[in-house]
Amino acid sequence: MGKATDGPSQIYLVGGVSAALMEWRETAIDVYLKGDVKEMFSRGFIEGNTLRLLFAEIEPELNRFPAIETQFFRERVEALSIGA
Repeated sequence: MGKATDGPSQIYLVGGVSAALMEWRETAIDVYLKGDVKEMFSRGFIEGNTLRLLFAEIEPELNRFPAIETQFFRERVEALSIGA
């Protein structure tokens, strides 16, 4: 990737790649999001209250994304934050 640019650049690795780099799993091919979320909680990267606050910030704008079922999303956030 470094050869594809003529100047200083930054590369952001997200999702499965970041989980592999953090050694949560060996590869980024088979994504297991539920396990990654649990891993984020167990390593202290996120806390239940913080998750709820962050969701509250984005919730008013979710109507811009018709594929997202806001009520279902809210319920999942609550369930995850309670189990944290």
